[in-house]
Amino acid sequence: MKKISLAVVAMAIAVVVFWHCTSTSDITKGSEEHIRDITASIDDEVLKAQEEEHGDWLTHGRSYREDRHSKLDQITKENVSQLGLAWALEVGTKRGIQ
Repeated sequence: MKKISLAVVAMAIAVVVFWHCTSTSDITKGSEEHIRDITASIDDEVLKAQEEEHGDWLTHGRSYREDRHSKLDQITKENVSQLGLAWALEVGTKRGIQ
């Protein structure tokens, strides 16, 4: 009986995860609707929490203090020399792009 109930629970979880993943797939990433959905959950409390969060920057300077300092530690003094150019765009002019 326990094996059957575990299988049922596993199946239910799989269905919920599948439903969640497919229910948002009809919204194009970067579309006005997508941006509205993503930003709707950002309020003053979320912005204040950026002092402790170390992931995505939700404001220009990372937090209300605008210290512009990332506490992420994937790039260190030891591995910074391994960084390289990821992409470039030739615009055909030596002037700035306005």
